[in-house]
Amino acid sequence: MKICPVCHETFSDELTSCPRDNSVLKFVSVSSLNFISGQIVNKRFKLDSRIGTGSYSQVWRAEDITNNTKVAVKLLDFQSTCIDEVRDSVSRFFREAYAASQLGHPNIVKVIDFGEETCGQLYMTMELIEGVSLTKTIRSFKWPDDFSRALNLVIRITEGMEVAHKASIIHRDLKSDNIIVTGTGADENIKILDFGTAKILDDDRLAQISKDFIYGTPSYMSPEQARGVAIDEGSDIYALGVIMFEMFTGDLPFKGYTSSVLVQHLQKPPPNPKALNDIMPKKMSDMILKCLKKDRKNRFENMADLRMELEAVKTKITKSFKIVQD
Repeated sequence: MKICPVCHETFSDELTSCPRDNSVLKFVSVSSLNFISGQIVNKRFKLDSRIGTGSYSQVWRAEDITNNTKVAVKLLDFQSTCIDEVRDSVSRFFREAYAASQLGHPNIVKVIDFGEETCGQLYMTMELIEGVSLTKTIRSFKWPDDFSRALNLVIRITEGMEVAHKASIIHRDLKSDNIIVTGTGADENIKILDFGTAKILDDDRLAQISKDFIYGTPSYMSPEQARGVAIDEGSDIYALGVIMFEMFTGDLPFKGYTSSVLVQHLQKPPPNPKALNDIMPKKMSDMILKCLKKDRKNRFENMADLRMELEAVKTKITKSFKIVQD
């Protein structure tokens, strides 16, 4: 079976280009493929061990045999031969590959290569990231000791997402599970993962890849995402507001079954973060609540504005700490 990487329509194996947009068609095998250690992908990447399995892919630790570096290889792995599910999996795969490859920033996972094998196996090679999820890191926070640490991590997230937004890429599934914390101490940093549901604006070719289905994770979904209406970077700002709430209080602002959580995002005011963590400066609590405004117009205009306010809080805390020490 062949699939267009742009419109995702399926065609017979005889065709080489899409009749709609002239894109080169990709041969995709929906057969169950058994990946094994030692297997070579694209005559370049030697699989070592499987490190993760997602809803539509497997991720393997591997070696780039051209330069002996360690990498991660994502291999499309169909869980169903249903044509709609195959299209969705291919759509997510190409969306992630195109979106992440447009970006070059130390806080965003780097895509090294992507394409398809002659057998129809789609692959994407990324930098290998050693670290733990932000979700797990949050559970290890101790207050007030880790306030500055948490603040630094949030600033790193805004820096990465600022670059994505400037490239007209909206993540749409920003959450603590999609952020990896690397290093320790002064070298601690973050990597933003999984642009598989990203919406690409402006670029006519890439925009077709990101149709307006309702994507995202309910606990982090903006009101406009929940409604299924047009979105902009404000949806990622809302999601980051949820992450910040989670980081500084240890809990999510809205909990329950999926339908209940979506209704709360649409209608219920979030709890006051400062009431749940009194050591938090009021300014920080106010910023979180601003990110979580129901109306997009009442949130921060962009990630840069949010980052600057976070840095102002960091500067004030640093000065206060020096005064106490002196």
